Amino acid sequence: RHEAEKWGNELFVGVFLAMEAMAWTDAGDHAAARRPAMEAVEAARRIGNPGLSALACYAAAAAIWIGDLHTALLLVEDSLALARVGALDSVLGFALSLAGAIRARNGDLPGALAVLQEATVQLHGEGNRLGLGMTLERAAAVLAWLGEAEPAAVLAGADSAHFALSVAAIYPDERLGIDESQATARRALGEAAYSNALGRGAAMDDDEVTDYALGEFRRLAALIAEPGTQVPESPPGMAR
Repeated sequence: RHEAEKWGNELFVGVFLAMEAMAWTDAGDHAAARRPAMEAVEAARRIGNPGLSALACYAAAAAIWIGDLHTALLLVEDSLALARVGALDSVLGFALSLAGAIRARNGDLPGALAVLQEATVQLHGEGNRLGLGMTLERAAAVLAWLGEAEPAAVLAGADSAHFALSVAAIYPDERLGIDESQATARRALGEAAYSNALGRGAAMDDDEVTDYALGEFRRLAALIAEPGTQVPESPPGMAR
């Protein structure tokens, strides 16, 4: 970063700021991530580079979303709009997954489900197992709060068995929400059925669990679209 500043290359400065913010976020220090993230957004806006804007807006949304849902949602939607038209392909899957978490925490469970479906397709297609594992865990929480205890447990079983070694940091209240969502699924199913569903998920490979998740997403999207369907609200702390 300092060399880029020395030579006056604002594009590289912006990239380094965004990467610094993501490093702080992954380390769990979101307060430290906020400053470089917002500086990266400002740099991107000054120079008008679409790729940097997609990266910086994603990094900033990831840094601030627990404390500032409104701003984070605007930022991640800006990142998605740019990434979807090819500004920075590598950020698309992660931005979709984050958008799912933000929408869920904001009480928009159908909206969360829609972008998590898109994230699942994108990340599985990329072979991005870290991103796919994060997305399946987020999806399991959304499914549980929608009252879909069995698929929530199946996805949790797959995530625990095959995607547990995640280097991504998790907010404490986000983790609490995920744990609470599985406790809800366990109570709804009972111990025997819950354990069976976990085992079903654990036995699936990446292709199988992706196909299963997408099938559940499509089924629920059709159900939610039916007139008169009541959709539960997201409890505080649910999303990741």
